[in-house]
Amino acid sequence: MRILLVEDDQRIAGFMKRGLAAEAYDVDLASGKAQALALIEACPYDVIILDIFLGVDDGLDICRVLRQRSMRTPIVIMTAK
Repeated sequence: MRILLVEDDQRIAGFMKRGLAAEAYDVDLASGKAQALALIEACPYDVIILDIFLGVDDGLDICRVLRQRSMRTPIVIMTAK
């Protein structure tokens, strides 16, 4: 299973990627909206794990863009707050 993890906090992203990789998931990391959308265009993902608060970017905006493009990839929304 291929997962896109969108998280701007490098410590949290590294922790989550290691945990998912230990369970044999292929994980790509994006730290913001532009990088996430570029990766999504380049590669099909089975699921996207999306932080709501991405510094200057808004995770919900990424979700809206994907749904407006009729992309039906499952999205898990998370926050550290």
